[in-house]
Order: sequence, then C-alpha cells, then structure tokens
Amino acid sequence: MIMISIGIDLAGLEKNKTGFCVLRNNLAETFILYTDDEIVDSVKKIKPDVVAVDAPLIYPPKIRECDRLLKKYGAMPPTMKSMGVLSKRGFFLAKRLKGFNVIEVFPTGSAKILGIYSRDIEAMKNGLLNFGLVFENSVSTKDEVDSIIAALTGLLHMRELTEDVGDKEGVVILRKMPEHFPNILWNLLANS
Repeated sequence: MIMISIGIDLAGLEKNKTGFCVLRNNLAETFILYTDDEIVDSVKKIKPDVVAVDAPLIYPPKIRECDRLLKKYGAMPPTMKSMGVLSKRGFFLAKRLKGFNVIEVFPTGSAKILGIYSRDIEAMKNGLLNFGLVFENSVSTKDEVDSIIAALTGLLHMRELTEDVGDKEGVVILRKMPEHFPNILWNLLANS
C-alpha cells in the first residue's frame, strides 16, 4: 500500500520559496511553490495521508512547551519577528487545510536525531539517499531538502515512529531516537 506524505518547508512570506515534497513511500518529488493558493490546491489534488508543515501552527505567536524543549535542536521561538510572520502564515494555512491530517514538524531536529544534519545541502541529500530515499527530480535547494525531511517525518508519524513533543498549547512531531535505524524504517516503507 502506498502511503503519501506531503512535507512543506513554509516560507514566512508568499514572495519567498516554499519547499514542497510529495513522498510516496520512499520516492520523493519536490517542488518550489510560493502562494498559499498553490499549496492548498496541490494538497487537495494529491490527497495525502498526512501534511507535515515546518512552521509553528499557532497565532498569535507565543512560546510553548514544545518550543522550549526543541531549543536544544536549534528551534527559534515563535515570538521572534520573522518567526511571528511564519507562525501567522502557518496557522492560517493549516485552517485552509481543514479535513487533512496536518501536523507541525521540525526537520532540523529530525535530521539531527537521524544523524544526517549538516549545513551542506549535498551532505544532507546523501544522508537521505543512504537511507534509501529515491529523488524523482533534481533537488537543489535547502527548502527542498527540508521539505523532504518534513515529509519523511510525516511518513514516520503514520508508522508510529515519532514522538509528540509539547503539551495542549502545541505539539511538534519529531522522529524518535532510532534503535535499529535505517533497517527498520526502510523495511517498513518498502513493505507498505
């Protein structure tokens, strides 16, 4: 059975690049989108099992328990000016995606837990390829790489290989610490 996860590395402003990944089991296809209408139309057309958004999905922005807990992985507080803009956009985008399974993710944290985090895009791409992902198109931006990790986190979430970080004020889905990674993961994905 094919499971479809969409990962969105949301930009704070529509004029900036938003990474968008469609992950079908281990096959990743990425796009750069800009507007909320483009994102919503794409999600509705694809009808994924989960939509994993790399952005705080709260408005007005405030510091939540999940933000405090994820600080050790480099999470920035939603109350920073640029994060406040992103938080507002994420909140209203999630509202427009009502009816879909929308989750908040933090790809940098997931990448660090998976041991593939790097400031070098090529190194991160190689880490994803080493885990068995197949890129269906050329991946050339950090936005696309982050959208792939967001989609991967969404797929892992559907396979109950994630943990909820936070409380009633907000939850971020993060990859569990791997025990037998990558064998368990890709066996699950390959046999979906």
